[in-house]
Amino acid sequence: MMGWSMALASTGAAALVTPLVRSAVNGGMDPLALLLARLSIAVVLLAATLALTQPSLLRMDRELAGRVALVGGIAGVEICCFFLSLAWIDSSMSAMLKSVQPLVVLLLLSLGGEALTRRHLLRLAVAAVGIYLLVGPSGLLSSMGLILTGLSILLYAIHLVLLQWRLLDYDPRTVTFYLLVVMTLVVALFWAVQGATWSDP
Repeated sequence: MMGWSMALASTGAAALVTPLVRSAVNGGMDPLALLLARLSIAVVLLAATLALTQPSLLRMDRELAGRVALVGGIAGVEICCFFLSLAWIDSSMSAMLKSVQPLVVLLLLSLGGEALTRRHLLRLAVAAVGIYLLVGPSGLLSSMGLILTGLSILLYAIHLVLLQWRLLDYDPRTVTFYLLVVMTLVVALFWAVQGATWSDP
């Protein structure tokens, strides 16, 4: 029950993020500055929570550090692509495009040896037709927005699969904290390279 509750809460939170970010970006805020602020707040709150409740979870060995650096680096680039895409396409279109993400995860898992059934292939075909109907005939969507969203979908799927393959044996609270730290560093680097633009929220 706890796993299902967390998954549903995560889905609900993700559904709120997209329109809120799109609104802030339309209001003039730099997407990467917003993302950096968001991740920084998350890191501080999680660090304080772990330090007060179970400080031993903040310890990390060398093997975990290497795995977290890889997965967190991918996740950091993915979330940058997603937030930047919202400067070019609206949140409803972004949400529809991202709906194929579970299918991309299934394809990647099949490369790792997990079974890909006929039902999975049918879902993939239906999703491909749906995406074509959304973006193909109209030609009204920004190419840059589509590229960034596509990269976000692929990188998120890779990040999710690597979490299952490389980090499942570690405490999820430790993994989450250090993934957030690495993602924050990646976003800070992207933000600095793009000129470190800041506007008041």
